[in-house]
Formats: sequence, C-alpha cells, structure tokens
Amino acid sequence: MTSPPAIFYRQGNTRIDIEKYFSSQKSTGLLILKNNQIVFEAYQYGRRSDMPMRSFSMSKTIIALLIGIAHEKKLIESLDDEASKYYTDLDGSAYGYTTIRNLLRMSSGVKFDEDYSLGANSDLMKFYVRLNNPNAGRQGPAEAFRLFNVRQAQQGTKFQYASIENAVLTRVLTHATNRSITQLTQEWLWEPIGAESDAYWLTSPADNVENGAGGLYATVRDWGRLGLLLANNGKRGDVQIVPLEYLMQATDPQKQDDLFKPRHATSYFGYGYQTWIFPMKERSFALIGIYGQSVFVQPRSGIVMVETSVYDHASGDSMLRAKLDMWKGILLALGGNPDE
Repeated sequence: MTSPPAIFYRQGNTRIDIEKYFSSQKSTGLLILKNNQIVFEAYQYGRRSDMPMRSFSMSKTIIALLIGIAHEKKLIESLDDEASKYYTDLDGSAYGYTTIRNLLRMSSGVKFDEDYSLGANSDLMKFYVRLNNPNAGRQGPAEAFRLFNVRQAQQGTKFQYASIENAVLTRVLTHATNRSITQLTQEWLWEPIGAESDAYWLTSPADNVENGAGGLYATVRDWGRLGLLLANNGKRGDVQIVPLEYLMQATDPQKQDDLFKPRHATSYFGYGYQTWIFPMKERSFALIGIYGQSVFVQPRSGIVMVETSVYDHASGDSMLRAKLDMWKGILLALGGNPDE
C-alpha cells in the first residue's frame, strides 16, 4: 500500500493522528498491516525492528495455539481431559482436576487473585517465588500450584483471569509432547510463518519450563507475521498451521458460551482460548499483555495492529481506551469494520 489513507481517531474535537498516538502512548514499536503489506511501522526509545520485545501476556495466546496443534496431532487426546492426565504431579489438586478447556478459558474456579502490585503477600508473588525456587526439589513447581487449592466456583461457570492457569497449560503441553515450549514454538509456529528472527522464552530455574504466561520475546515484525497467520484463519499459503475449527473456537464470539462472550466475560471483551474477543459485528480478537503490548486482528479485512510499549503501570483505562480508539480508526481508514 504505497499511499495509505490518513489514520486517526477523534478525542472530543481533537484529531489524534497515528504519529501523535505513537508518541503519546509510550510505544516502543508500532506496526500496522493490511493483508501482507506494511501500512505503518515506527520505533522509538532506541528500539529497532530487529530487537526482540517482551510480550508479557500476549504469550498466553502462543501457548493456546500450541495446545490446539498438539490436540490435532493427538498428543493431547481431548480438551476435556483433566490437566493431571498429562502433568501427573498435579494429581489430586484443584488445578489437576481442571480440564484443559476450562484452563484455556480461565475458568477453573480456583481462588487466585491476579494482583500486579506484586506485594510479598500477593498471590502472583507467592506463586512465582515457589514456582521458581531451584532448591525446592522435583515436586517444588507442583507445590506452587497446590498453594491455591480452593475452588470457589464450579469449573467452567465463571471467567476469572489468572496467569497461574496458563502456567498449568504450559506444563500440560511440555509433558504431553515431551518437548520444550521453545522447540514447539520454533517448529510449529515460527518456522511455518517464516519468522525472520528467533524467539526467546524466559524459563523457570526450578524445572526449566518456559514462562508461558508472559515470558516470550520476539520482534514486532514476527508478531506481525503471527497476526497475519491468524488473520488468514491459521493458514499460510496452502498450509493450515493452526487447526481452523480450534482457532474459531478460540476467537469467534459466536462459538463461546454466554459466560465468555464479549460484554459478559468482562464489561467489554469476551474471552476465548487465552485470547481476548472484541464486541464487534465483524470477528475481531486480540493478544494483550500488561504495560501496553498487543496484537489486534480482524480476519475478514486482513488488518493487524502490533504494538509494544513501556507504560508506567501494568494496566490503565485511559491508555487502553486510546489503543481501542486507534484500532477503530485503523479499521475505518483501511476498509475494516469497527461497528459494535
């Protein structure tokens, strides 16, 4: 697209164009794609296109995609299998009894508070301190999950965002495949999408398992390649990389139980398989991480927006609102459908 239309959104009487948005959002990288063409690309704060950026919770969707491929390969027999069938160290625990499908939907019902203040008594801090203790022995990581063993709702009946559920899925995946997440990412996703750079995972020093909930580093352009794969419904060329039906279950609001649909799971987003779903008439979904990381996808229009950022806080309504407004401006400018 040699001469793209002006991209902007309005805030009251003020017109915010893409360059002003980019600088005001503390973005480190911003990439906009239409089909296979770059419409806009920019970096700041010393970042470059060849630098891997930390994804935070965008990586959760990577784990979900790998689960879908493992299921198609019959390495995972059923999404309704309990986690302990594969990660046997969780046998007899609340998370061990939770099905893979309910973990994908963040609906285990197990009491866990996703508090990003990271105080010493926060659930996240207690979990990760125990999970990453290299002196805790073979059962150490499993004991981190057993710290949270009270089911306050029947599984599958309530959405509650909790990174620990992705950590269970990550270990289900490594045990089911007998491969590392790094190997699976490279062979099942990065090589098939034609990634130009390696992706890197942070790992736990206790069991050397990757931090699936937030530890993937990759370039903005390779996130864009992944976004284009998802925009093409999991297919690149003639090759179906991510199973189509699984991807639809993960991202289509019409395929979600009412509890997980947009404006039901949260006041705005729905939640599929480790993926946020927009309340738009046209199927649209997102990978979202704290501190401003995101990949927004609208398949029918072929539009993808990738952004990495350094927000001052883990999350913030005003920054997210601007991101959502710019996404709608992009859709309007490039022939997508922002209607809700």
